[in-house]
Formats: sequence, C-alpha cells, structure tokens
Amino acid sequence: MSNFIEVSIAISREELLILYRRGSAVVNARALDGRRVQFPATALRPWVDHWGVRGNFRIYFDQNNRLSRIEPANSRG
Repeated sequence: MSNFIEVSIAISREELLILYRRGSAVVNARALDGRRVQFPATALRPWVDHWGVRGNFRIYFDQNNRLSRIEPANSRG
C-alpha cells in the first residue's frame, strides 16, 4: 500500500518557468498535516495551465519514500 500526503499548491507560471530553467529544481511544500515534502518541479507538468498550477494534490511515495506519483486530491487512486 502506498503512503501519501496532501499538499495545497499555488505556483505562478512565471515561478514554474524559473524552476524548469534550473533543470534540477525542486518544489518545497508543506502538507496539510504540517509535514514538509520536496519533489521535482517537473512532476507538476500535467497540471500546469496558462496561470501556473493551483490546487490540492496527493503525493504518493513508494516503500523507500521516493516519489511514486502525484495526482489531484479529488482523484482516488
């Protein structure tokens, strides 16, 4: 069974472009339960629109606490 945390993300398009240009950029986020998490900015690409990326997301981790997948929190996986 996968472990996950939920985060609320609001990153403007301009901020994302800066992160992507860095190549190895990570997003630092605080989960809704207060834990902190880091993950590659590129993991958010499927949800980027003209304004950036906004919303609540579930971040799933494997047994080694490595990123498994990210999906909108209203999705059930």
